Amino acid sequence: TARSHDDRCFTHMVDCAYLRDVHAVMGGPDIYRGEAIYRYDARRRRIEAIYFASDGGVSQGAVVVTPDVFKLPPSRFVGADGKSLTIRARWRRVGPDQFVATSEIKEGACWRPHLNITYVRAPEQSH
Repeated sequence: TARSHDDRCFTHMVDCAYLRDVHAVMGGPDIYRGEAIYRYDARRRRIEAIYFASDGGVSQGAVVVTPDVFKLPPSRFVGADGKSLTIRARWRRVGPDQFVATSEIKEGACWRPHLNITYVRAPEQSH
C-alpha cells in the first residue's frame, strides 16, 4: 500500500564474523518479517547470504559488492508451500545515509519489477 514501509536493522554477530539483517514490512493487513545472515566464505572468496521469511520461505546465494552497489544475483526463493520463484536484487547507495533497493522476479524469460524501496538511516537513539 502507499503507507507501507520497511524497517531494517543491521547488527554484527559472533565477533563481527557475520552480519544480521532483520526487517519488517508494515502498513498492510499483516506484518511481513524477514531475516538474512551474511558471511564471508573464504574458500569461495565471496560473501554469501541466507534469508528466512516470516511466511516460511527461504533463499540463499552469493552477494556481489562494489563500492556503491550490493547485488544479490538471481537465486531461488522457496516458500513454505514448496513453490519457488527466482528473484534478484540490487541495493544502490545514493548518499551517506541512504540506499535504494530494487528487486525483480523472473517470469518465463522476463524479469518483472517487484520492489523499489528507498531506505534512510534512522537517527541514533540513546538507551
